[in-house]
Amino acid sequence: MRQVTMCRICHKIGRMNTKKTGSAKAATETIALESINVLTPGSAPVALKLARIGGIGETVDGSVSWDRSRCSLSPGIVAETLVSALLCGCRALYNMKSFWEESGCAAWFERNGVVPEQLNDDVYARLLDRFSECDMRKIVETVAFRLRTAHGIKVSTVHFDTTSVSVEGDYATTKEERGEESDGAETSEPAAADAEKPSFEIERGHSKDRRPDLKQIKIGLAVQEDGIPLTGELLSGSASDRTWNGDAVGYISELLGGQGVEDAVFVADSALVSKENLAELADGGMDFVTLLPGTFSLEKELKERAWREEKWTDLGALARDPDEKSARYKTRSVREEIEGRTYDFLVVHSTKLEALKERSLKSRFDRLGVELRKESLALRKREFACEEDARRGGAELLEKAAKYGIVAGFSVELEEKAVRGKGRPKKDAPPPATNRTWRAVVEIGEVEEKTWKSAMDRESTFILVYRMEKAVERKNPADILRTYKNQNVVEQGFRFLKQPIYLGPVLLKKPERVEALGYVFLLVLLLAKYLEYRVRASLEKEGDALRVGGQKLARPTTQTILYHFGTVPLLESGGKRFMPNPPGGNGTRIMDALGFSWELYTHGDCEDRFMERFRS
Repeated sequence: MRQVTMCRICHKIGRMNTKKTGSAKAATETIALESINVLTPGSAPVALKLARIGGIGETVDGSVSWDRSRCSLSPGIVAETLVSALLCGCRALYNMKSFWEESGCAAWFERNGVVPEQLNDDVYARLLDRFSECDMRKIVETVAFRLRTAHGIKVSTVHFDTTSVSVEGDYATTKEERGEESDGAETSEPAAADAEKPSFEIERGHSKDRRPDLKQIKIGLAVQEDGIPLTGELLSGSASDRTWNGDAVGYISELLGGQGVEDAVFVADSALVSKENLAELADGGMDFVTLLPGTFSLEKELKERAWREEKWTDLGALARDPDEKSARYKTRSVREEIEGRTYDFLVVHSTKLEALKERSLKSRFDRLGVELRKESLALRKREFACEEDARRGGAELLEKAAKYGIVAGFSVELEEKAVRGKGRPKKDAPPPATNRTWRAVVEIGEVEEKTWKSAMDRESTFILVYRMEKAVERKNPADILRTYKNQNVVEQGFRFLKQPIYLGPVLLKKPERVEALGYVFLLVLLLAKYLEYRVRASLEKEGDALRVGGQKLARPTTQTILYHFGTVPLLESGGKRFMPNPPGGNGTRIMDALGFSWELYTHGDCEDRFMERFRS
């Protein structure tokens, strides 16, 4: 079977060369089957090309400390291969050398003077050590800015948030705990710069992964409206979300200002909102949209007022292609003060949120009913000396049930029991005395309809606080709500960053390497988002979509895009690489959308024609 397949391949090579030269006799080349090597580069050439376009190698080489005369590989080349391998799905960092040895990227390695055997654990460990000694955040921002300007992408909205990432292992946080020697009195330049960096510690904190048993780190991420990263930061596991969000606004505003962006709208969840942060936003003249948390008494007041007055503006469905399942919204705009400052608020009711909250609300009232019934049973076992005491005891539980809107009934039961002495009573003995006790009986029913509706109204309503003085064209309720709803683009970035990665013992050695690896993941996220952007932008311009599994995909994900490069046919013989039959269908369409050609696989590089094609 293999021999037949190879003969057909050789025949195709001959035919391809014949067409190219116009002479069958001159172009036909005989190639021995045993000399042909089948390569499986997959998506690695595409990832390496994107890394080069982003200037990852160049930026790393100019940022980290390294001896050019002694290093056989530059840190930049190592960084490019690490980021590219992770983008292509390599999950075992201790197996990185094998990944590249089997990658079939011989053309790229030859072009860059690299041998795959050089890419071992120690090389990547040293890269992470060098990475941790410099301003890693600046490297991410430099690459992000280079990619953004290369693609002509504008920034009108900044979405930012934090997430936690649980890690296994008991990490020591000091040199003494790790058994390392102190640097002594003399301090090198990298160490001095390091002293100015905020401390990074792997420690316990509020786990968004619901793993309080594990230590964790945190990641702060800021993206623009299409989910393309602008900056990111690795944080200690117990870092305050509110503090980071407050600091991030000023930092990002200054960063974008230096890049020529002055009028971006900042969007964040309720972790941003404090009286101090709101005041700083207002004083800085920044436009923003954020969620008012329930810790503010104004939040409850605005909800109750909106439902009491029923002066809503119906927005309908805001989905791009709405159907009967799409959420419907109604809003109410108001202006109120917080600490003497006036802000704009948008009260929003969502039918989808109402449906989502129904089950949790029912569960909450069910638990409340169970607790009240337990109290009712305990109360019924108590004996009261008089009816008045029993009524007072029952009134307390009735009042509690009424407070929570639970229907309850009440009654007092009298129990009479004859008190007899020992032995048989005499014939002429008086009737025995009667012991009278009263019991309070409270019957717990269901939640009142009025209470249920009021609770559903509150649960399906949220409050946005915003300022739109520069971007006045986006001040209408529909645009305010759309701007906030797009906050999920940063969540998509977090899901990508939380993909499982398996580390070897060399790479697990130091917390500093964990921090450095976190910034490497931010670079991977950058490449993934630009990969998606190129394909999606091209498909949108052409009004087209990929056909995958009988479905049309106008916005394919990174995984879908890279999947179509998994079976690229590439042969090697005598140091030359051939593509006898370039992939058709989605593979070629994606390659064209990226602005690349198949020379990327056969020659290790190609011309980047994305902007030329996209603007034509």
